[in-house]
Parts: sequence; C-alpha cells; structure tokens
Amino acid sequence: MVKPRSSVWMYFEECIDSNKKTTCVQCKFCKEKYSKNSTRMKIHIGNCMKAPTSIRSKMTASSRTSSPSTSTSTTSCSRHESNVEKNTVRTLSAVTPVKKSNYISNKQRSMVESFVDVMKVEEHQQLTALFAKAVFTSNTPLSITENRNWKLFFKRLRPSFTLPGRYLLSHRLLDEEFERVQIHVEETLNISENLALQCDGWSNLRNESVINVIITTPRPLFVKSVLSGTASHTATYLEGIMLEIIEKYGPHKFSAIVTDNAANMRKAARNIQEKYPHIVSYGCMAHTLHLMCSDILRVESVEQIIVSVKNIVKTIMSSQILRAKLEEIKKDMKLTTSLSMPVKTRWGSHVKSMEDLVKCKFALQRLSITEDTQKVVHTIKPVILSEDFWVSVEGVINLLKPITQSITLLEGDSPSIHLVCKSFNAINLEFDSNLQLLKLQETERNNILQKFSERQQYAMQPVHMAADLLNPHSVGSYLSSEQKMRAMKFINGLAKDMMLPTAIAELGHYMGKLHFFAENFLWEVLPTVDAITWWKGYCGDLSLSKLAVRILTMPCTSAATERSFSTQSLIHTNRRNRLTSKRAIKLNYIQHNSKLFSSQEPTTVQDDRNFQHQQSNINNPEAPPTSSSKEKYSRKSFSTNQVCSESSDSDSNISWTSDIEGNGNSDDDFSYNDTPSDAEEEHIDETPQTKGQKRKRDTTCLLSASHIAGSDSKDDSLEVLNCSIHNADESVYDPDPQESLLESDLQSISCKSFYKETIPITRRK
Repeated sequence: MVKPRSSVWMYFEECIDSNKKTTCVQCKFCKEKYSKNSTRMKIHIGNCMKAPTSIRSKMTASSRTSSPSTSTSTTSCSRHESNVEKNTVRTLSAVTPVKKSNYISNKQRSMVESFVDVMKVEEHQQLTALFAKAVFTSNTPLSITENRNWKLFFKRLRPSFTLPGRYLLSHRLLDEEFERVQIHVEETLNISENLALQCDGWSNLRNESVINVIITTPRPLFVKSVLSGTASHTATYLEGIMLEIIEKYGPHKFSAIVTDNAANMRKAARNIQEKYPHIVSYGCMAHTLHLMCSDILRVESVEQIIVSVKNIVKTIMSSQILRAKLEEIKKDMKLTTSLSMPVKTRWGSHVKSMEDLVKCKFALQRLSITEDTQKVVHTIKPVILSEDFWVSVEGVINLLKPITQSITLLEGDSPSIHLVCKSFNAINLEFDSNLQLLKLQETERNNILQKFSERQQYAMQPVHMAADLLNPHSVGSYLSSEQKMRAMKFINGLAKDMMLPTAIAELGHYMGKLHFFAENFLWEVLPTVDAITWWKGYCGDLSLSKLAVRILTMPCTSAATERSFSTQSLIHTNRRNRLTSKRAIKLNYIQHNSKLFSSQEPTTVQDDRNFQHQQSNINNPEAPPTSSSKEKYSRKSFSTNQVCSESSDSDSNISWTSDIEGNGNSDDDFSYNDTPSDAEEEHIDETPQTKGQKRKRDTTCLLSASHIAGSDSKDDSLEVLNCSIHNADESVYDPDPQESLLESDLQSISCKSFYKETIPITRRK
C-alpha cells in the first residue's frame, strides 16, 4: 500500500533548479526553494512569515506529532504509551503469562519485543559481566559466543541481551574480572593477621616453567604465577620470588613457609627463615607421606605384586571381549565397582586400584574360567586363581591404607596441622603388625622400617608438636615427654618473637587446667567446636590465644598449590592450545579464588535481592523507597526476567539488579538446575504441543503496592503494562490493548512495603 502524500505539498509547487538542474519545490508564499523533504517543508511553513497564521499553526502542530524517531524501539514505545494513556493505566513492575489466542501478528511481536525487553546500559553491563564470569569459572571455551545455537538460545531467552564476542571475552572482560577478583583477594590479605606462604613449580602444556604462589589466611588464596622463562630454579631465584610476596604484605603477618621436599625449595625457605626468624619453614606433609608409600612400593616383593595388579587391569581394559564379559558378570552379581589403573603422581591411587581389584575378585575369577574368554584371559588366569596373590594384595593394602588415609585427612584446605601427630600415631600403631603379616624378606622389612623412621623424623617438626599440644581436643596426648619439651620450647620462642610475655605462664595453666582453664564449661563445649574457634571464642582475652591461633592456622601441606596446577591443566588443554600462557594464568587465578569466595556470594536471584536489601537496611534502616528506587522499577527498565509462572511466590517477582562487585556465584552468581524435577518431567510429558491443540497461556499481573502508596494522584498510582502474553512454544510477548486493569481493582489493595511484597491482581474483561 502506497503511503499517502503529506498535506504540506499543497503549499509548494515543483520547479527546476537552474544551478543543479534538478527538481525542487518552491514555497507559494515566499518563493523560497527547497529540496523535496516533507519534514523540512513543514518546518519552513511553520516559520514562514508570509504564510497565514492558521496554516503556520497547523504545520507546527503537525511537525511536533510526526517528528522522526531515532530508533524502532522508540517509535514502538511512543505508540504503546499512547495506548496506555487512553486506558489510563501505566506499567506494572512485573508481568506473567495470561490465556490468549494463539495468533500473534508480526507487528504486535516486534512492538512487544522492542518495548517489553528494553534493557538499561547498566543492566546489560552487569549481565555481560555475569556471563563472562560463568565462562571463566567453568572451563568453557571462549568461542562459545560464536556458536549459532548459543546465540539463538540467548536471543530467545533475552532478545535485548547481546552476547559478547570472543575477542571481548578474552581481552577486556577477562581483564575486568581478573581485577575484580584481585581486589577481593587483596582486601582479604590486608585484613588477615596470620598468613602462610606456599610455593611450587610446574610445567604447563607448552612445557613452560610456571611457579605458583599461594597464601593461606587460612583459606588458600592464589596470589601470583610466575613464568620463569630462561631463569634457572636456583635457591636464590626462588628466594627472591618468596621475599617479594612476603615484603609486599608485611613480614610480621607471615608465620610459615611450606614447600615440597626439593632441595632448592628447602634451601630458599631456610634462607628466608634466617632473615625473618619468626617465620617457620617446613616440608609438605602430604609429599612426605607419599614418599613413604613410594619407599614401600620400591621394595622388590611389593613391586612384583603391583606389576601383577597392573597386568590384570591392562589385559582386561584393552580387550573389548573381556571388558564386555566382565560387565555382564558384574551386572549379574550386582557389582558397581570398576577397575582402575594406579597413577604415579596421584596420592593414594595404588591403594584404590588394589581395593577395586579385590572388590572384583569373584567376578574376575568367574571371568577367568568362562569358556569363550580362554584365548584372551590365559595370560592372567593363573594369577587371578592364585589365593596367595590375593592375600599379598590385601597385605599391601593394609600396609599402605593408614598412610593414604592420613594424606586425605591432611591435604584439605582447612587447617589441619594439629592432626599431624595424631596421624603418625595411627600409622605407627598398625605399621609394624601389618608389615609382619606381609611376606617379605628380612632385609626388605628392615629397609622399610629404616626409611619410615627417617621420613617421620624429617616430617615431625617442633611446630607440629606445638600444634598438637595447643589442640584442646588432645592437649599433647599423642606426644612423648621429649616431644612435649620440644613443643614448649618452640612456643616459648614464638611468644618472645610475638612479644607475649604472659603466654608461657598461661601455657602452664592450660596444660594443668588451672585458673582460667579450671572451668569445666571450657572443656565440655569441645565436642561442638573446633580448636581455632575454641581459642578465639572462649579464650580470646588470653595472650596464649593469639599464639595458639597463629600456630593452628598454619598449613601442614602445599596441596593447595598442587590443586592450582590441576586447575590450570584443565584450563590449558590440548584443545585450547591457542590460549596464551598469560591468559591461562588469569583464568586459573579467577577460577581458583572464585571457588573460595563463592560461599559468601548469593547463588540465586532471590539471595542476590535479599543480600542487597540487607545491605540497604544496614546503611539506611528506616529510609522509605525514594524516587530513584521507583525509577528502577519503571516501565523503561522492565525486562522478561520479571516474567514468571502463576504458581511462583509473589515475592520472587520483584525486579532485581546484580552486584558484579563480588555478590554472585560463580563459581557464580546464579545456580542453574540443568535437570528438571520429576514433577516437571511429568508435566512436560502430559502437555503435548501439537498444531491442532489449543495452547494454554496464563498471565498474572503483579502490582507493587508501595508504588501506589508513593504516588500523588490516581493517574500516577496506576502503572500497568497492557497484558504481555507469553507463548510457551514461540517464547514471544503480545500486548492486548483491549485488556487492562480497572481502577476499582486497585481500591481493595492494602499498601505494604515495596521491598517485601507484590500483590497479585486478577484480570477483568
């Protein structure tokens, strides 16, 4: 259909410009010439002094009503606002689906999408930051935004949200998230009083040397990763890296340095200890226990048993026939255990591999006598059917298991230095008896005992004994008299360094349960609290409390550094080899530290809103909603995130804004349930969406009561969006100008706090 010509052409006549030799128009009143443009012609008539006043007024009014829009969304908003004014209603702060016919015209669809899903710049920036954080903390490839289906998903989910490109993710957004996490880490380190340093080296995917530095508060925070390049890992070089970190945050805050048992690391730590005597240095307890296991596995008799275990697992896992047959047998026996291979660098993997093999013992014996597997299983059949082999395997398990259990107990992120003496005591109780049951030669047995004694003497330092002595659950019960004396001497020296003259006297009261410690209440609460809480909470006024907390918060392993390497290996994989080492380090930094901070951040939209509301109440507990807070929930900021089902709690429909400064999970700010519940699955199955079936759509319009209460007039109190329709199949929204809320519907609503409640409004026709 041809657009009708504007009435302004009545006051112009066409002519030919002599200079440009083109057609133009000439005003009939003042003879001025213009190019053919209705808008400019209207403006000229409105300002033409020779034109009649009535015509000038007419053109002026016409130019105002038909001024060009800068965007399609603005035009749509103008048309929709006029419809809203005719119905004397205004926008609601939240909308949910309502029943309506299936047909939605393209014009209505474009109008709703451009009006309903309008996003503020601040909200778009927040969502972009949240999306980037989710990508960075989940090992998701940065090319996810280039995938067509992901683009389509986000377009349907939120049309006004534009996914950031790969370049933006890997540059500006990565740098911003890195800086945000770095600020959080720096703030945590600045307010912490007791710090400990961990340092270790590693080779990445590109065979580049990487040195990671972790600081415990006692939570292990990833603070720095160094690409050493051509520099040799000498003790002097490593000492320089550690000293830079220590002097940055203050030497007086650091209490310990934990490294692996490499000679260069230990020498670097000792050099720092000579410069700062109050800093204690010791080796990683998990590494030491792992070396104990390695000493046992190197014994010839034990090594032969391990070789047989590996041979059985390899033979079965490399044969499709044996593997399939074993699965059938396990299914028949209702056995779920799978065979596993031991890994040289994985602590405790040898014990797990042998335990899995023992659990599958009868299934393996059935497999070895099955007729259709004889051609493949004949090489391992004698070993599987040998009872002596299984006795030897169980003997090695009993010998190694107490050690691997201690590794698991001590390698966690929570402070566990007070459990070191207890762990060695448990190992010693069973080690000799289990060693006697294992069929070994006398020289092999003596060799194992000698190695075990040397490792234990190297690992058990005075700081570990002091931690056991200051553990109120044990009070040195796992120490000998000589070890108690070494522990008390260490505590006395540390008390002098910390300038706590009364601490050593309080230590005597603590050990003898005298004076302050004579109260039975202090010892009765021990089953319900940990050692650090006991000292800080119940004995916080004592000088000994500061010293005890300083020792008990020291890490006993450098396992957190090993975990940072594991995280980096999951980030910098063979398939993601395009990542530069610097970007991989930033991703590792973000992911490692975000996991630690995620427990303090909200995991749902409701938590995020409650957190912000609590902060608002703390800052201004009795302040009523201001005009700026109302504007945040105005029509312009309305989004499809506010659309929810009729069965949802009304409190969950309030608009929200996300704080990208660190109040979101990560791992992330939201917790998404990837799998529907059983009830949801049943509901999905019972509602087939066929073309012949009428689609059911429901809408519940929600009106904020305080928005009405804060208005000065009835017109201002009615802010309702004309019926946004959610189509369950097409995910589009359709306004219906024929349906609107009646003013009488609002008279029975009792006004409540804007931040606490929204009122469901029933529609009328």
